[in-house]
Amino acid sequence: MVSKLASIHIDMDSPNTLLRFWGFDGNCHDLDSFYEVAMTRALGLLRESGVHATFFCIGEELEKSPVAAAMVRQASRDGHEIANHTYSHPFALTTLDAAAIRKEVQDCSNVIRSVTGSPPVGFRSPGYEVNATVLGILEALGLESVNKERAKLEQRLLNAVSDLRLMRKEREQYRDQLLGLSEAILHLLKTSTGGDAQARVEVEAQLRSSNGLATTSRSSPTH
Repeated sequence: MVSKLASIHIDMDSPNTLLRFWGFDGNCHDLDSFYEVAMTRALGLLRESGVHATFFCIGEELEKSPVAAAMVRQASRDGHEIANHTYSHPFALTTLDAAAIRKEVQDCSNVIRSVTGSPPVGFRSPGYEVNATVLGILEALGLESVNKERAKLEQRLLNAVSDLRLMRKEREQYRDQLLGLSEAILHLLKTSTGGDAQARVEVEAQLRSSNGLATTSRSSPTH
Protein backbone atom coordinates (compact mmCIF):
# COMPACT_ATOMS: atom_id res chain seq x y z
CA MET A 1 0.00 0.00 0.00
CA VAL A 2 1.37 3.40 -1.00
CA SER A 3 1.73 5.87 1.87
CA LYS A 4 -0.01 9.22 1.53
CA LEU A 5 2.45 12.07 2.02
CA ALA A 6 1.82 15.78 2.35
CA SER A 7 3.73 18.85 3.47
CA ILE A 8 1.42 21.51 4.92
CA HIS A 9 2.76 25.02 5.43
CA ILE A 10 0.76 27.85 7.00
CA ASP A 11 1.98 31.45 6.83
CA MET A 12 0.62 33.33 9.84
CA ASP A 13 0.19 36.62 7.99
CA SER A 14 -2.34 38.77 9.86
CA PRO A 15 -4.63 41.37 8.23
CA ASN A 16 -1.96 43.92 9.18
CA THR A 17 0.58 42.15 7.01
CA LEU A 18 -1.78 41.63 4.09
CA LEU A 19 -2.94 45.26 4.13
CA ARG A 20 0.65 46.47 4.03
CA PHE A 21 1.32 44.08 1.15
CA TRP A 22 -1.43 45.72 -0.91
CA GLY A 23 -0.25 49.20 -0.06
CA PHE A 24 -2.78 50.08 2.65
CA ASP A 25 -2.23 51.12 6.24
CA GLY A 26 -1.93 47.89 8.17
CA ASN A 27 -3.95 48.58 11.30
CA CYS A 28 -5.71 45.50 12.63
CA HIS A 29 -7.11 46.65 15.98
CA ASP A 30 -8.02 43.16 17.16
CA LEU A 31 -4.97 41.00 16.53
CA ASP A 32 -5.97 38.74 19.43
CA SER A 33 -9.30 37.83 17.83
CA PHE A 34 -7.66 37.13 14.48
CA TYR A 35 -5.23 34.64 16.00
CA GLU A 36 -7.86 33.07 18.23
CA VAL A 37 -10.26 32.40 15.36
CA ALA A 38 -7.67 31.44 12.74
CA MET A 39 -5.55 29.21 14.96
CA THR A 40 -8.54 27.53 16.63
CA ARG A 41 -9.90 26.58 13.20
CA ALA A 42 -6.51 25.47 11.86
CA LEU A 43 -5.55 23.39 14.91
CA GLY A 44 -9.00 21.81 15.02
CA LEU A 45 -8.90 20.80 11.36
CA LEU A 46 -5.36 19.43 11.64
CA ARG A 47 -6.28 17.50 14.77
CA GLU A 48 -9.35 15.97 13.10
CA SER A 49 -7.27 15.05 10.04
CA GLY A 50 -4.48 13.53 12.10
CA VAL A 51 -1.76 15.52 10.37
CA HIS A 52 0.87 18.03 11.40
CA ALA A 53 1.81 21.31 9.77
CA THR A 54 4.50 23.98 9.86
CA PHE A 55 3.41 27.43 11.06
CA PHE A 56 5.60 30.29 9.81
CA CYS A 57 5.26 33.02 12.43
CA ILE A 58 6.05 36.73 12.53
CA GLY A 59 7.95 37.52 15.70
CA GLU A 60 6.59 41.04 16.17
CA GLU A 61 2.99 39.81 16.21
CA LEU A 62 3.76 37.13 18.78
CA GLU A 63 5.12 39.89 21.00
CA LYS A 64 2.13 42.18 20.43
CA SER A 65 -0.59 39.59 20.95
CA PRO A 66 -0.68 37.39 24.08
CA VAL A 67 -3.37 35.29 22.38
CA ALA A 68 -1.13 34.75 19.34
CA ALA A 69 1.69 33.62 21.60
CA ALA A 70 -0.63 31.27 23.51
CA MET A 71 -2.07 29.73 20.33
CA VAL A 72 1.37 29.21 18.81
CA ARG A 73 2.54 27.65 22.07
CA GLN A 74 -0.43 25.27 21.88
CA ALA A 75 0.42 24.42 18.27
CA SER A 76 3.93 23.53 19.36
CA ARG A 77 2.57 21.31 22.14
CA ASP A 78 0.33 19.58 19.59
CA GLY A 79 3.43 18.57 17.66
CA HIS A 80 3.38 21.17 14.89
CA GLU A 81 6.56 22.87 13.75
CA ILE A 82 6.89 26.57 14.55
CA ALA A 83 9.13 28.24 12.00
CA ASN A 84 10.67 31.65 11.36
CA HIS A 85 8.93 34.15 9.04
CA THR A 86 11.11 37.13 10.09
CA TYR A 87 10.40 39.58 12.90
CA SER A 88 8.49 42.34 11.06
CA HIS A 89 7.79 40.67 7.67
CA PRO A 90 9.64 43.11 5.35
CA PHE A 91 8.49 42.57 1.78
CA ALA A 92 11.88 43.37 0.32
CA LEU A 93 14.10 41.35 2.60
CA THR A 94 16.80 40.85 -0.02
CA THR A 95 17.23 44.63 -0.44
CA LEU A 96 18.24 45.08 3.21
CA ASP A 97 21.87 45.03 4.26
CA ALA A 98 23.30 41.93 5.90
CA ALA A 99 23.04 43.34 9.44
CA ALA A 100 19.34 44.18 9.00
CA ILE A 101 18.58 40.76 7.51
CA ARG A 102 20.35 39.01 10.36
CA LYS A 103 18.42 41.08 12.91
CA GLU A 104 15.08 40.21 11.28
CA VAL A 105 15.88 36.51 11.39
CA GLN A 106 17.56 36.43 14.79
CA ASP A 107 14.90 38.53 16.56
CA CYS A 108 12.13 36.27 15.26
CA SER A 109 14.02 33.16 16.40
CA ASN A 110 14.45 34.71 19.85
CA VAL A 111 10.71 35.39 20.14
CA ILE A 112 9.79 31.88 19.03
CA ARG A 113 12.23 30.40 21.52
CA SER A 114 10.66 32.45 24.32
CA VAL A 115 7.16 31.31 23.31
CA THR A 116 7.76 27.60 22.65
CA GLY A 117 10.93 26.92 24.60
CA SER A 118 12.74 25.74 21.44
CA PRO A 119 14.53 27.63 18.67
CA PRO A 120 13.03 27.31 15.18
CA VAL A 121 14.73 25.33 12.44
CA GLY A 122 12.65 26.25 9.40
CA PHE A 123 12.53 29.64 7.69
CA ARG A 124 10.43 31.20 4.96
CA SER A 125 11.21 34.60 3.53
CA PRO A 126 8.38 37.12 3.00
CA GLY A 127 7.41 36.96 -0.64
CA TYR A 128 9.70 33.90 -1.04
CA GLU A 129 12.65 36.21 -1.79
CA VAL A 130 16.11 34.86 -1.03
CA ASN A 131 19.64 35.55 -2.22
CA ALA A 132 23.14 34.46 -1.31
CA THR A 133 23.26 36.87 1.63
CA VAL A 134 20.02 35.52 3.13
CA LEU A 135 21.07 31.90 2.67
CA GLY A 136 24.47 32.61 4.22
CA ILE A 137 22.86 34.18 7.29
CA LEU A 138 20.42 31.29 7.64
CA GLU A 139 23.28 28.81 7.51
CA ALA A 140 25.21 30.77 10.12
CA LEU A 141 22.17 30.82 12.42
CA GLY A 142 21.40 27.13 11.90
CA LEU A 143 18.17 27.64 9.95
CA GLU A 144 16.94 25.88 6.84
CA SER A 145 15.10 27.80 4.13
CA VAL A 146 11.94 26.38 2.60
CA ASN A 147 12.72 28.56 -0.42
CA LYS A 148 15.93 26.58 -0.95
CA GLU A 149 13.95 23.34 -1.00
CA ARG A 150 11.53 24.95 -3.44
CA ALA A 151 14.42 25.64 -5.82
CA LYS A 152 15.45 21.98 -5.63
CA LEU A 153 11.87 20.90 -6.39
CA GLU A 154 11.67 23.26 -9.38
CA GLN A 155 14.87 21.75 -10.78
CA ARG A 156 13.48 18.24 -10.35
CA LEU A 157 10.31 19.27 -12.21
CA LEU A 158 12.37 20.76 -15.04
CA ASN A 159 14.34 17.52 -15.29
CA ALA A 160 11.10 15.53 -15.41
CA VAL A 161 9.75 17.72 -18.23
CA SER A 162 13.00 17.22 -20.15
CA ASP A 163 12.71 13.44 -19.71
CA LEU A 164 9.11 13.49 -20.94
CA ARG A 165 10.08 15.44 -24.05
CA LEU A 166 12.83 12.94 -24.81
CA MET A 167 10.40 10.03 -24.34
CA ARG A 168 7.90 11.72 -26.68
CA LYS A 169 10.58 12.20 -29.34
CA GLU A 170 11.66 8.56 -29.10
CA ARG A 171 8.01 7.44 -29.28
CA GLU A 172 7.45 9.51 -32.42
CA GLN A 173 10.56 8.05 -34.05
CA TYR A 174 9.39 4.51 -33.21
CA ARG A 175 5.91 5.28 -34.60
CA ASP A 176 7.39 6.62 -37.85
CA GLN A 177 9.48 3.47 -38.22
CA LEU A 178 6.36 1.30 -37.78
CA LEU A 179 4.50 3.36 -40.36
CA GLY A 180 7.33 2.86 -42.83
CA LEU A 181 7.42 -0.88 -42.15
CA SER A 182 3.64 -1.17 -42.57
CA GLU A 183 3.74 0.65 -45.90
CA ALA A 184 6.49 -1.65 -47.10
CA ILE A 185 4.48 -4.75 -46.15
CA LEU A 186 1.36 -3.36 -47.83
CA HIS A 187 3.32 -2.79 -51.02
CA LEU A 188 4.67 -6.33 -50.81
CA LEU A 189 1.17 -7.75 -50.40
CA LYS A 190 -0.10 -5.83 -53.42
CA THR A 191 2.71 -6.92 -55.71
CA SER A 192 3.00 -10.54 -54.58
CA THR A 193 0.95 -13.43 -55.93
CA GLY A 194 -0.11 -16.76 -54.54
CA GLY A 195 -0.75 -17.70 -50.94
CA ASP A 196 -4.01 -17.42 -49.01
CA ALA A 197 -5.91 -14.50 -50.57
CA GLN A 198 -8.25 -14.14 -47.58
CA ALA A 199 -5.32 -14.00 -45.15
CA ARG A 200 -3.66 -11.32 -47.24
CA VAL A 201 -6.87 -9.25 -47.19
CA GLU A 202 -7.11 -9.54 -43.39
CA VAL A 203 -3.44 -8.62 -42.87
CA GLU A 204 -3.83 -5.66 -45.20
CA ALA A 205 -6.92 -4.46 -43.32
CA GLN A 206 -5.10 -4.71 -39.98
CA LEU A 207 -2.09 -2.81 -41.33
CA ARG A 208 -4.28 -0.03 -42.71
CA SER A 209 -6.12 0.23 -39.41
CA SER A 210 -2.82 0.49 -37.51
CA ASN A 211 -1.54 3.08 -39.97
CA GLY A 212 -4.69 5.13 -39.46
CA LEU A 213 -4.24 5.15 -35.69
CA ALA A 214 -0.56 6.07 -35.96
CA THR A 215 -1.29 8.86 -38.43
CA THR A 216 -4.03 10.27 -36.19
CA SER A 217 -1.65 10.19 -33.21
CA ARG A 218 1.06 11.99 -35.18
CA SER A 219 -1.30 14.75 -36.32
CA SER A 220 -2.87 15.29 -32.86
CA PRO A 221 -1.67 18.42 -31.04
CA THR A 222 0.67 17.79 -28.10
CA HIS A 223 0.52 19.68 -24.84
